[in-house]
Amino acid sequence: MNIFNLKRRLWLALCLCLFLCGRPSPAWAEPSVSAQGALLLDAQTGQVLWQHNGEAPLPPASTTKILTALLCLDLAPLERECEVSPQAAAVGESSAGLLAGERFALGELLDAVLLKSANDACFAIAEGAVGSEPYFVRLMNVKAQALGATAASLQNTNGLPDDAHLLSCRDLALLTREAMRRPEFAGRVSSRQATMEGGSYNRSLKNTNRLLTMDEHVTGVKTGTTKAAGACLVSSMERDGRSVIAVVLHSGDRYRESLELLNYGIDGFCNVRLAAAGQPLAYWPTEGENEERSGVWLRAAADLWLTLPKEETAAGAAGLRAEYHFKQLPPGSSVAAGDCLGTLDFCSPAGEVLGRVNLLSEAAVQLPGGSGLGQALGRLGQEWRHILQILFE
Repeated sequence: MNIFNLKRRLWLALCLCLFLCGRPSPAWAEPSVSAQGALLLDAQTGQVLWQHNGEAPLPPASTTKILTALLCLDLAPLERECEVSPQAAAVGESSAGLLAGERFALGELLDAVLLKSANDACFAIAEGAVGSEPYFVRLMNVKAQALGATAASLQNTNGLPDDAHLLSCRDLALLTREAMRRPEFAGRVSSRQATMEGGSYNRSLKNTNRLLTMDEHVTGVKTGTTKAAGACLVSSMERDGRSVIAVVLHSGDRYRESLELLNYGIDGFCNVRLAAAGQPLAYWPTEGENEERSGVWLRAAADLWLTLPKEETAAGAAGLRAEYHFKQLPPGSSVAAGDCLGTLDFCSPAGEVLGRVNLLSEAAVQLPGGSGLGQALGRLGQEWRHILQILFE
């Protein structure tokens, strides 16, 4: 396989991706929201599609419970039975009316948290999972940072007012993206009602998220309301093979604004696959630049998708810059099949890395006196620029 065949395959792949996106659609007007903070995220690629004050730490109210639920799923089986303590039963405002001494499976408490937004159930989950709410909150902060929620500062499990209890819209979108990958979470936030059968009597739980009744494509997620935070909503939608997540904090009309954001994310954008898992993306010569038998092909470790505005798909892809970054190995190194030897980055004209895929060695190879990486980097960078020029000129 030579560089011409590689270029031909990549050209065909890009053409097919853009064809599947359809013809350019009329430009969609950007959302108009009153929310103090708002953000729209593509659930597949993780790209932020639109935001207003999306990085600012703000009071999140009960949208905090997305993280409470996610951590619960990490720490304990939902079948575990736990007893409601007097401290948990005393937590006020929105609650499931839990009574001290009642026993529930963690899964039932999770229903109460995600549907009825029960503050007492959050406290009970923390005690049932790790023994105390303060320790659970410490783990919530660790989990948030691990998932990239860098503005997170959690002081409790339920989002009750605290000046130091803050999350950004971006934080909430990232946490929700991770949580929605869990069937135990996604199934609950998409349900309109449930019943708690543990305890001293059956409790009927109705989902506080009215967006589920306003559009059949809405798949969740969580409301939140306090005086300090205002009306908040994290929501998600799946339609036309796409999935997006919207966040609005301190909104004047959270349901209308969330629907506007969700539909804008689905209708105004297209996901384009720029590389497929196993696709050859680079040839790494080990002796001579033009001697394929002395080198090894590098293949994509995974699919690489980017989200682009539909009306700008062709122009947006044409403006991408492909950058190869190879490992520098000492002469005589041994490379095993499957070793990562570099990355291919797709960057915006401004230099922002929009997508990255690891490049894996197709076969084992023994390096002689030099690796030829300098020649490979220059040659492959030229080839990608040429591919994009041919496709979009």
